[in-house]
Amino acid sequence: MDENAQTIIMESIITATILIISLFFVYALTTPPLSTYSPNQLSVLGDETLRNLDLLYTNYDIFHNSRLVEYVILNDTKNLTDFLSLNLPDTVAYNLYLYNDSAGLGNSILLYRSLVNKPGEETSITKCHRVIVYRGFVYDVVLEMWYL
Repeated sequence: MDENAQTIIMESIITATILIISLFFVYALTTPPLSTYSPNQLSVLGDETLRNLDLLYTNYDIFHNSRLVEYVILNDTKNLTDFLSLNLPDTVAYNLYLYNDSAGLGNSILLYRSLVNKPGEETSITKCHRVIVYRGFVYDVVLEMWYL
């Protein structure tokens, strides 16, 4: 009887030790943050984000029922960047530019600069565009993204 009890206690200790060691390895070998999008996938994600913002309905007809046009014309960078931050992964930094392409002027305005510096040369930068027209002016919204 005593030998059976000792065997059961030893098996319990060994089982508990194996469980603790396996939990330690699971914790130590966690996956890295999800930044495994290829540049093409990141480009598609950025294009879709700008397109969804452009298709988002607004209450003002003067903005052609486009939330993107409303934010750009009213210079509402807070709501614009809030939308982008919610729809882009946390591992992506971005800058947002607005180009006035009317009559070949080519004027550019920096709407938002990421707090993170631009990446080094080894990191690729992906650019996405969305062209909007408002009162005869053509604007190109450029979303420049890279991984942190």
